Amino acid sequence: MELAVGLPSWSMKHVFIYALYVSLVVMLLSLNTIFERVRGEIAETVPPMTRFERTEGTRVQQSPPLRFDINHPINGTRFRILYNAVPKTGSRNLEFLIRKLSPKCLGRVKCGYFPQEIADNSEQIDRYIRSLGEAAFIRGHFPFLHMDNSDFPVMYINIIRDPIERLVSNYYYDLFGDSARPMSRTSKTEHHASTLDDCLEDEVCFSKVYSYYKQVTLRTFCGHDVRCSKYTRWTLNRAKNNSRQYLFIGLTNQMEASLSILELLLPDLLAGLKIKMKAETERVAATTQYRTVKKIPLHEETLRFLERDMSLEREFYAFVSEGFEDAKKSLLANS
Repeated sequence: MELAVGLPSWSMKHVFIYALYVSLVVMLLSLNTIFERVRGEIAETVPPMTRFERTEGTRVQQSPPLRFDINHPINGTRFRILYNAVPKTGSRNLEFLIRKLSPKCLGRVKCGYFPQEIADNSEQIDRYIRSLGEAAFIRGHFPFLHMDNSDFPVMYINIIRDPIERLVSNYYYDLFGDSARPMSRTSKTEHHASTLDDCLEDEVCFSKVYSYYKQVTLRTFCGHDVRCSKYTRWTLNRAKNNSRQYLFIGLTNQMEASLSILELLLPDLLAGLKIKMKAETERVAATTQYRTVKKIPLHEETLRFLERDMSLEREFYAFVSEGFEDAKKSLLANS
């Protein structure tokens, strides 16, 4: 009787343990599936490490700083200069100076404006650039596109601006324009609030206007990959890598030094540009007509928010600024 009574009790105990074991196995398998899915999603947003970023084991170090080689000028004019300008960074000022003041732009160098309708089509951009003559200077708003096997050298230049200053200028330019292009509210500004502060509090303005403009610089340098439209570290790293393909990237708030370096790098195209710029500045022709007519100062809490929310754009600006300062030191050392 003792054996008969003990068997059911012993069997129930084993059943319970077995059921617990099965449950644990199922839970671990589920967790592993979730882990693999998350790891895959992360892999889609994080670019592969470059050879500069790989180190022993799993330790990752930052990619090397940006450097511009200003010790080897590009002589002659048989090349195509692409200025894929970031909006509201002073690009129209620079284009004005080059088109009006560079003797080469009055001669055999084609100095023109990029056809904006093809800006998002990489294949059409490629065909357009290859259709240009052997000497060209082209400015427009379009993403970076790496050019392979071109019959003549293709070189990029650019100017960037403090991201928050650029955002403010871009927002109020849409609303008020500048001396050259006065604006009034149109379909382009239907989602704009009356101030940028208010825009951040308005759901529609925040999603349709601010979220687009806050990453304009990164998109410009990142290129045409569909992932470039997302505000992620992948986009930042891609923009940094592409910036190494540029002949030079200057800074809006150091335009005179930027022109000096460009003049040094492209002596036959831009010789004397800085001196002519100073003369033009005295006549107030090139430095005020493209300034945004009205900009409303930000609230302190708005500024703090932008400093946090635009951290990737600010990191890219700091990255390029370091390369610019290094180039400026070399310029001063050689002058």
